[in-house]
Amino acid sequence: MGLVVGRILIWSVIAIGGAAALVGCGFGLQSTLFTCNPYFTVRHIDVTATGDMRESEIQGLLRAAGVQIGVSNLFAVDVRKLLKTLESQPAVQRAAVVRRLPGTLGVSVFERQPIAQFRRRGRLLLDPNGWFLPARFDARSLSLPVITGVKSESAAGGKVARLTDNIALAALQFLQLIATRPDGIYYDVAIVQLDYSLPSLCVHLRPKYTFRDGARVIVPIEGMEAALNRLAVVVKERTDTRQPTYSIDATYEKNIPVQP
Repeated sequence: MGLVVGRILIWSVIAIGGAAALVGCGFGLQSTLFTCNPYFTVRHIDVTATGDMRESEIQGLLRAAGVQIGVSNLFAVDVRKLLKTLESQPAVQRAAVVRRLPGTLGVSVFERQPIAQFRRRGRLLLDPNGWFLPARFDARSLSLPVITGVKSESAAGGKVARLTDNIALAALQFLQLIATRPDGIYYDVAIVQLDYSLPSLCVHLRPKYTFRDGARVIVPIEGMEAALNRLAVVVKERTDTRQPTYSIDATYEKNIPVQP
């Protein structure tokens, strides 16, 4: 009996040792064939970006993550670390990294797109989900609607990465709605002023269709889409009849006040 047990123990040790040797050989083979193989040296980085980030900026981020052309191995690149580095940038919504054999690293950067300006202790931009973006001074960015009247200290000039004020987020929702609704063509928004008392949005407009210079519409936060439906009926009627409009208060469900 003791002899049998001894043999079993011996064969167990041999089996474990053999498995360990195979694992070691596997790692060694992987290192030889892939991660230490000069054939897979990164020789080209193919960068694409959907926004305003320059390729040189993205290349700099890649170098900061340890990727070097002519030095790094394609299979040794830490893709998770690289994605974390890229997506930590305020302007980047998401990124993608692919290996293209034998020596090309493909990097795609999808940037957040601003829909409003935010001016408080400085000038920033906001994307549809409330993420703060660095200021831009091109014509399109400077013409974006300005959100004013934010009370929350959490939105104090970019101390946090994302706007958390619910009324301000509702203003962004309003801008997204009019950008996608058919009646959105009637509005050229200059300023969205927050009113916490109702709460509501006082939307200041540039001259367009029925709206005069300095015109404004008031839209409630609660029931915003229903209010926009009511507003659309009034605006279309006044546009079709060529009546100038200075003010419309869409917080009323019936007998909507209109000031010509």
